[in-house]
Amino acid sequence: WAWFIGDNRQSLKLTTKPEPYTLDRTLRWVQRQVAPTLKMLKKIDKGNGTDYMETIEQQAKLTEKHEMIIKQQTTPAKDLVES
Repeated sequence: WAWFIGDNRQSLKLTTKPEPYTLDRTLRWVQRQVAPTLKMLKKIDKGNGTDYMETIEQQAKLTEKHEMIIKQQTTPAKDLVES
């Protein structure tokens, strides 16, 4: 370890620039990280007659950023072009 961080070593950057937002990136993240848990909760709700999923969705708060992304993704391209 002393050799790795010792004297005469250049500084090592341990961070990266965040990637710009894309819907595709979000969809991939949801597929990998969120979907299995959502599927599990749906099965639990069905098996137990509970409503965890409905409660979670009702309590979710959308930020201004979320609203902006929704508008960007649902506005037809022709409406985005100003004449």
